[in-house]
Amino acid sequence: MPDYILDTCVDIEPTHQNYPAYFFRDLQKNIRVRVVFGGSTGSAEINKKTKLRELLNNLKDRNQVVQVDSAAVDASAEALANRIQQVIGDCPQECDDLHIFALSKVSGCFLVISRDNRMAICRNKIRNTIGHDHCPDLKVIQTEAAYRRTK
Repeated sequence: MPDYILDTCVDIEPTHQNYPAYFFRDLQKNIRVRVVFGGSTGSAEINKKTKLRELLNNLKDRNQVVQVDSAAVDASAEALANRIQQVIGDCPQECDDLHIFALSKVSGCFLVISRDNRMAICRNKIRNTIGHDHCPDLKVIQTEAAYRRTK
């Protein structure tokens, strides 16, 4: 069953322009797709979005959610930020989602459904510099074609 991290910036309303219908269609059909989440930053973002929180609760009931230990994700995000500070200095402005990189590292899930191009730019800017052990090779999925290649 493929696991995906769902970035909280993704539109979850079908009427919105950037709604990834291909992903939500598989979720609703229970077609062997699961959502991975965890970490205090991710949880705080989810708690601000009622419909997303409701969606995750429904998916939990269908065993389509993998909840990762928040303390481990938070520690990984802090270690990543420290490593960037040590090696690069100031964190690149595109790297405002380090908690997703940390969630990926802790969970082993490298597929991220997102509409945020900055995540891939961040990965490209820091991964070779700080080391592959510290920065997972996320696959940022923004199109149905990219999504289909992951299945």
